[in-house]
Amino acid sequence: MGEIDTTKPIESVQAAISLFSEKCDHQNNGLTGNNECERNRELECVLKELANCKVQLEAKEAAYMQTLHKLEHTKEKVDELSILIENSDIEREIYVNEYKNTSARIEKFESEAKEMAVQLSEATNICEQLSNELKATQAELICKEAQFDSAREAEVKALTQVEVMEKALAEEREKCLELLRKISELNEANFMLKASECEAQKEKIAMASEKDMEIELAKIALDETKEKLEDVERDVEMMEEMEGEFVFKMILGNVLELKLVEANEELTFLSKKLAADTDSELKLKLIREELEVWERKSLSQEALIEAFKMEVNQVKMELRSANELVSQLMDDVEILTYDILKAKTEINEMKRKETEAQIEIALMKTELQKERRDCNDGHITASLKEYESLVKKGDDQIWAPTSDNKHELETLRKELDAALAKVAEFRNRGEQANFRAEMAEKAKAAIEDQLRKWREDRQKKKLALVAVPSVASSSRNLISSSIGENPPPTHHQPLYKLLNMKF
Repeated sequence: MGEIDTTKPIESVQAAISLFSEKCDHQNNGLTGNNECERNRELECVLKELANCKVQLEAKEAAYMQTLHKLEHTKEKVDELSILIENSDIEREIYVNEYKNTSARIEKFESEAKEMAVQLSEATNICEQLSNELKATQAELICKEAQFDSAREAEVKALTQVEVMEKALAEEREKCLELLRKISELNEANFMLKASECEAQKEKIAMASEKDMEIELAKIALDETKEKLEDVERDVEMMEEMEGEFVFKMILGNVLELKLVEANEELTFLSKKLAADTDSELKLKLIREELEVWERKSLSQEALIEAFKMEVNQVKMELRSANELVSQLMDDVEILTYDILKAKTEINEMKRKETEAQIEIALMKTELQKERRDCNDGHITASLKEYESLVKKGDDQIWAPTSDNKHELETLRKELDAALAKVAEFRNRGEQANFRAEMAEKAKAAIEDQLRKWREDRQKKKLALVAVPSVASSSRNLISSSIGENPPPTHHQPLYKLLNMKF
């Protein structure tokens, strides 16, 4: 849209009118015919000026409208900027919260880094300690090597020095005593191992017996729940039979309603026929009252039937939940039996390993006895080298089995701890099974109470339903007696229409 130059001053209409009036006065004073042409020209000029003013006014109005449009546009921009400012404030709050969270995480990471630095320093200290120990062992090894060199030198000198042989014999006796001491320690360790094995076997046998008792109790509880569920199923079957009876009686009620409709039609016919008879009016009133009573009873009977249907559906749902609970208990019992069999196999495997360990210990004892006899029967004239080799061999044969025994003891203890953990797990599962059995018994007791209540309600409903046919027969007899020998024609509704049956 092009802009219009509005910088020049706009001549007003009043100035044009004043100029026109001055010219008119000037014409009135002395001008005549020639001035009329000038007047017309001036009038045309004035009209042109007026048209120019009008155009300028329109341009001003257009510029004013454009400024209004720009003002509205600026207002919209201001609103958008205010919305952006609000969004930026919200984002700033979000970023502040994120900054706080990140600062907390940074502090946490810094604390963890400090802890890791402390642990690293501890690890370095441990490494230094280990390096120091390694240096000490290396020094001891050097000392041992020096001792070995000295022993070699002593071996060379042993042939000529009898005193060295006597010292060697004394050392031999001391080493034999040390060997006997080690044998006694090994026997004590074997005795402790046997005692721990006996205690572990006793604990295993006790736990297995407890588990067997728990499984037997769970099986007994399961049998009881099965019997109770069978009773519940029988009760449900009886209730289904009663439901069939109620359906039959409901159909009978519908038939009676049809007969009531027919009786109403007959009553209308009788009312038209016997309008003048007062006795017939009394009979009609009595019949109508009895029919109203029968309608009320039929409505109450329908309500009872609906309530009984709801109760039967609830019993079915509870029976379904009880069956699910029984299946779950059966699964738990199967899992327990499988776990107990697995534990028994593991116990047998542990017993087998224990017997193997005992056999190995007995073999080691025989070897130690042989070595001890060899040491006692050795000749004094044996060389120092042979003596040291025998002692070294005996030490190796003694200490190697003891280390193996320790390793086997550790493995047996670990297996015993694992077996105890499994037994504790089995115990927890048995407790859970007992708890579920108790819950099933409670649910069964609640179901029995509900069934007892339903039986009482059923007896009451039976008594109420027994009274219904007597009332219907009395009403039918009354209607037949009032109608006489010539009953009016009636229209019977088919039973399938009454029951809404679809073929």
